Amino acid sequence: MGKLIIPNLQGKQMDQVIVTLTVTNRIDQVLAEGGFIPKQEVQLL
Repeated sequence: MGKLIIPNLQGKQMDQVIVTLTVTNRIDQVLAEGGFIPKQEVQLL
């Protein structure tokens, strides 16, 4: 395995990265796709 190289960032300003993330209950998703539960009951965060 290769060696991890960590850059020296002292004195340099870092930008921000902002993302929107949706977490879906995979079991609910599969059940909804199979018609076992309504899509509205799939749990999302």
